[in-house]
Amino acid sequence: MPNDLFEFSWLVPERGYELEERVLAAPGNVYQDANEIEQEKELVITDYRAQGSNFKVFRPLHDYPALFRTFAATPTTQEGVLSFANRYGMLGIPRILAGPAGLMSLGSNFESLRDWVKHIQEIKQAVNVWDMVSIADIKKLQTHVQWSEDNLVFFVDDQTRVLIASPRFHPELLERIPKGNVFLPSVVFLNRFVNERLREKVDPRLLLDVTNDNSRTLRFVPATLLSSLWLQLAEAISAKKKHRQCAFCQQWFEVEARGVRSDKQFCSGACRTRAYRARNEKEPIRSGTPKKQKTRKRKKT
Repeated sequence: MPNDLFEFSWLVPERGYELEERVLAAPGNVYQDANEIEQEKELVITDYRAQGSNFKVFRPLHDYPALFRTFAATPTTQEGVLSFANRYGMLGIPRILAGPAGLMSLGSNFESLRDWVKHIQEIKQAVNVWDMVSIADIKKLQTHVQWSEDNLVFFVDDQTRVLIASPRFHPELLERIPKGNVFLPSVVFLNRFVNERLREKVDPRLLLDVTNDNSRTLRFVPATLLSSLWLQLAEAISAKKKHRQCAFCQQWFEVEARGVRSDKQFCSGACRTRAYRARNEKEPIRSGTPKKQKTRKRKKT
């Protein structure tokens, strides 16, 4: 179930977004001269098409309880990224165009396809580690945790090699982890990985609740869609939530939540009905086979 402590709304234009090739300025430099930088075009998501469009407002943390899993499973292709953006919006990681074009386009939003791929890979990495940790898959964790002879413990995968603890780096942690243990170093890596991406991205705020006698309520508010995905993942880890993909639309939903059956296969009643209709349409109709008639037993008088 959604956490009532979280509050976040996001806008998605009905016209959607498009991809263009542009030259982006170096991070933090708005006025960089295009003639003085390396002219390398890259694909960016733009909101040119969205300008003047109507927007729909949705609450990702409430409307899609496992949106972080959908993002982690997003194909890192032009089509995959644009499909996610058109449905859920930009991530909130704007970039500025290089040179004079950047000054003339400050009213527009640009997000690098390369940045999207990086963030998809990062959250996918965290989800994969969490899945291994949640079921204590020691065999798989052994391929990621390395112990050296001089008591250095690392977490490694295709993208990272991170020192977890050593006699000089968090020695108090090293004392608590039995030599050769792979479970606890994986948990420590996951916690640090998620915390780094939440730092300064989620703010506690007192909000006015006009629906409840103008009372003040404490809420945690993410700054962007991206930070809301990390917050959603962190909350799922903390609450030990389990998720499943809908058998019809492939949308992720929470299982074992309040009022949700643990064997539920569809995210909603609408998907269950559509799946039932689709199944019936595929079943061949057997012509010439009479239906069995139900017979009623006559009561003896």
